[in-house]
Amino acid sequence: MKTQPTLPPQEGLQTRLAEQLSSRARLITIVAILALILGIITDTISKFLNAHANVINLSRTVVAEFDEFLARVDGDLKAVSDGLVVAPAVDLALRDTIIRIPVITSLRIANLNGTVVADRRRSGRGQVNVRIPIPWKETIQKRQTYVSGVYTDLGAPMVDIVVPIDNEDDKIYAALIARIDITGLWSNVASIREVDNRLGYVAQGDGRLLIYRDIELVLEGVNVADRIGQTPQELGIPRAFNLIQGFEGELALAYAARMKTVPWYVIVEQPLGMAIQSSLGTTILYLIGFVVVGTLLVRHHRFTETSIVRPLRELRKGVEKFREESLDTRITLSNPQQNEIGLLANILNSMAERLQMRTEQLIYARNKADESSRLKAEFVSTMSHEFRTPLNAILGFTSILLEGMGGEMDDDARHMITRVGVNAASLREMISDFLDLSRIEAGRMDMIESPQSLSALVDIWVTQHEILAKDKHLALEVFLDPTLPDMILSDGEHLTKIARNLLSNAIKFTKEGKVTLRINHLGTDQFMIQVEDTGIGIPPHAHTIIFEEFRQVDGSTRRQFGGTGLGLAICQRLTKLLGGTITLHSAIGVGSIFTVTLPLKPATPTQLEKTAAT
Repeated sequence: MKTQPTLPPQEGLQTRLAEQLSSRARLITIVAILALILGIITDTISKFLNAHANVINLSRTVVAEFDEFLARVDGDLKAVSDGLVVAPAVDLALRDTIIRIPVITSLRIANLNGTVVADRRRSGRGQVNVRIPIPWKETIQKRQTYVSGVYTDLGAPMVDIVVPIDNEDDKIYAALIARIDITGLWSNVASIREVDNRLGYVAQGDGRLLIYRDIELVLEGVNVADRIGQTPQELGIPRAFNLIQGFEGELALAYAARMKTVPWYVIVEQPLGMAIQSSLGTTILYLIGFVVVGTLLVRHHRFTETSIVRPLRELRKGVEKFREESLDTRITLSNPQQNEIGLLANILNSMAERLQMRTEQLIYARNKADESSRLKAEFVSTMSHEFRTPLNAILGFTSILLEGMGGEMDDDARHMITRVGVNAASLREMISDFLDLSRIEAGRMDMIESPQSLSALVDIWVTQHEILAKDKHLALEVFLDPTLPDMILSDGEHLTKIARNLLSNAIKFTKEGKVTLRINHLGTDQFMIQVEDTGIGIPPHAHTIIFEEFRQVDGSTRRQFGGTGLGLAICQRLTKLLGGTITLHSAIGVGSIFTVTLPLKPATPTQLEKTAAT
């Protein structure tokens, strides 16, 4: 019986490799075709979604410009209305405002019956003692700003902005009416047409057209909802996309963004044809890539294995050694080649050498920086002590002079010496803040725990700040949780600095209302010190920076409130030193709540006895 000849092992191996390559080539071909189809679909969807995102971003950008413009004008007009109560010449004040704010073409003052009592225009004085419509009356009586619809004057688009005017008794007795030229904003909306053939327009919430490149349609009172089949409110609801019959009849993607200052909507449309342009170029690129990859797989699989795969494995092993061992390792290829992989191995070795050198340099630089920081902190700490010595002398001598021990003084001299004492005390507080911060940074601020009476500490805090609250006619309320132990183990000096900074800030930034201090029990092992005020509040963007050194909400040189910006930074660091946390909750115009959460350690009888003995 004859047997079938068997293939030599090497030839059998080559046959199996060829079969595997053929099978993989077919599999890769199928995957490539599916990837091609998926790529075309993904590209089309991506273009569609990107177009819709661009429409949303563009509408929101225009809204931001409108809001900024109207808010700025509203603020200027309110400032003017506040000044009219004490303005010696109303007509002069109106003229100066028109000159200062170019977009205002006229300013009128009318009483609540609609009678014009002052009228100033860019060209001169207007008519007075005439009656005008008063659709704004109910709005300004609610102390709100009234914004009219769009109309034209000499071909230019205009709106009226009306703000209330108070008399000296803070009662509304008239209205300041400003005619605003919105040609610039109008042009911004009309110019949207130049961006990928997009269309932009503005409408009221009920759909009435306010701004459009064809002003005749605005004057005709066209309703947007009649044309696009949706109201602006419906078009502004967040969805994956909004596909509508566009304002000019073309199928389009659209979005309506609402303004904050007025109930208007900015609507931006993108024609669907422009949004999803032909993907023929992408398809051709996918096909070319598929053909190239398939050809390379079939014709150069051996070259790939011997000249790419194997060197890459060795390269990967070398990189893993970099990661697992140290930068002293170097990559060595079994068959060094003068190609990209060999060059890459050389580059990686060179990079490892430079990284090793840079690491050593960085370690040296870091050590020098740490030393410089330590020396700086020690210098600031020493200089703060040196500053406080002459300041204490100034305060001592001013106190002696004010007590009459240096002789009689007239009122002017007493006033000046009092001012010297007040400013020296303020400077000493500022230097104390710098000293505290430098001591913390230098690691020289220790925590010394001893038995402390919470009720006694609260009495001290209230005594230190109640006169400041009375000077501003503020109520200072205090709540001490009766479930708290009267004696706790903590650093009384640190607690006092935290409470003093929080209470001082609350009183400083509160014009009317009250400041509340709460000390509450939290569970079994924590308590909180909370200071709440009814002040101006802190904007959301400042919540993350308010605890940084030298940072304030208003950091300009013309800010209304003084200070160095160190108080809250010191509070945060002292709180951390005591093992606690500090949080902020604030809203503009409502007030702020600072909450310091600290570990609760009731003082034991033994600790109390030791303290009494010392």
